[in-house]
Amino acid sequence: MDLPPTPEEIEAARALVDRWLAGEVEGNPAVGAAGRDLESDRRWMVRLLGEQKEVFTVWFELRQRSLRAETYLLPAPLENHAEVYEYLLRTAEGLRQVTISIGAEDALYAHSEFPIEFLDERQLDRMLGSLHEVTERVFLPAMRLAFGDRFAG
Repeated sequence: MDLPPTPEEIEAARALVDRWLAGEVEGNPAVGAAGRDLESDRRWMVRLLGEQKEVFTVWFELRQRSLRAETYLLPAPLENHAEVYEYLLRTAEGLRQVTISIGAEDALYAHSEFPIEFLDERQLDRMLGSLHEVTERVFLPAMRLAFGDRFAG
């Protein structure tokens, strides 16, 4: 049976994310800001700068056995629902470590999750980079499908 991480392993993962984020703020031009959530010592915010979607936030959350990263892609589509979902599902087929899902208020999200026991800085880079890549790739086409003339981007 797979045991949950010990308190020491959780603390090591928390320290790893803190250290990694400090380096990202200093050395990654795509990171506009980052920090720990004021209400939880197991949640972090990373503000990313993009070209297709100018600014977006990735939330990292340390769960019982994994680290989850999530970003908001777009609100619930107002039109072409089937086409939007088909586009996102087909795009998600080629993505590594990223899932696209429907969340609160039918908004669309991208997320990635990885076991704490194997977490390292390279994996954190992959998670953040993958969410940045998918957001940049799908945002404009999905917004145009979902909002037509209402979206002038």
